Amino acid sequence: MLLFAFWLESKKKCDFCEIVEGNSSTKIAYQSDRSIVFKDKTPQNKIHYQVAPKRHIQNLNGIDFNSYCDKATIMDIWETARSFIKKQHPEIKNIDKDLKMAFHVPDHTSVDHLHMHILNASNHSEKTKKELKARLFQDVYDVVNKFKF
Repeated sequence: MLLFAFWLESKKKCDFCEIVEGNSSTKIAYQSDRSIVFKDKTPQNKIHYQVAPKRHIQNLNGIDFNSYCDKATIMDIWETARSFIKKQHPEIKNIDKDLKMAFHVPDHTSVDHLHMHILNASNHSEKTKKELKARLFQDVYDVVNKFKF
């Protein structure tokens, strides 16, 4: 029986894959061919969304920084976030200054599916301030700059 329970658990899809497939109550706010945007379940700020690739990648450790395909995935996440913000939040004039876009560093991820958070650059909750101070997030610019080309 224990073996059967383990097998069932291994067959369960991740929460974000369920959102991608439309098998979740979470509403997709915006999407591209490769990425989805949805509101964070427990927002830590006035603006708090998550952008995830439709393709399952566990976390940043699953990114090959020598791969054009993986760079295209990261760039699509970033561009999808920017397009969404321009459409949904026209009051934000300077996306790069007014927002924080970052990935959790591996071993500090809340979900085993790569995702980038979009947050106001200021007025963070105490939880988010602690995570930023402890460097539990990696800025999207730093991730893009890791690619070797």
